[in-house]
Amino acid sequence: MKTARAQIVLLLGVLATGPVHAQSDGPASPVGFADYWNADLAFTYTLWDSLRDLEPAGRGGPLETDAAGFDTSLEGSVGRLGNAIVFIGFNFGMAGFNSNIFLEEDAITESNIDLIYALGTLNFRLGEPGRQYVDIDVGLGAYNAGNMYIDCIAVPECLASEVSVTRPGGYVGASWAIWRGLKLAGRIHYVDFGTISSIGPESGTLEGPMYSVQVGWEFGNWFR
Repeated sequence: MKTARAQIVLLLGVLATGPVHAQSDGPASPVGFADYWNADLAFTYTLWDSLRDLEPAGRGGPLETDAAGFDTSLEGSVGRLGNAIVFIGFNFGMAGFNSNIFLEEDAITESNIDLIYALGTLNFRLGEPGRQYVDIDVGLGAYNAGNMYIDCIAVPECLASEVSVTRPGGYVGASWAIWRGLKLAGRIHYVDFGTISSIGPESGTLEGPMYSVQVGWEFGNWFR
């Protein structure tokens, strides 16, 4: 996992140096409010090392530290800041982290963490309309972790506990337009959920950072 995390951080660094190749050769054209807009839909792969440290109160294996998910956003331009075109918008995404299911005769133990986030975003796009670009963006808002812990000692008698925790958090990220609307992105999220009571009062704390890679498509009028 350390290797994968390092690769995501390296991706962010490579994307952040991309503006050198994305700048315009001529004078920048003026950009007004909502002159440009984009709606993104992406598939995500997320690493969350903090899940490795959680210890369920009952039986069963630890939670998996990686998960697939999706991410979507809607943004509109508000003007220029130096060489960057500035966008503001909204971002929503989710990912599901499962556990290693513990099975034995007439018994099953399972747990999961469902992560959902809804954020406001500020995006600095380096590049001119109609050309490839690099985005440097930040997000701030709410993260929700929902957990259900099920321990069936003797089926159908089961102990089930469920909790949902919402905390403020945010991310920093970078993305690159590979071809037209095809985008590759990396993000580092941070949020502190504290103790997840449904797993157990002494199970440990759940916090960031989380590292994610995204591959998706941008819909909009940038390449009109």
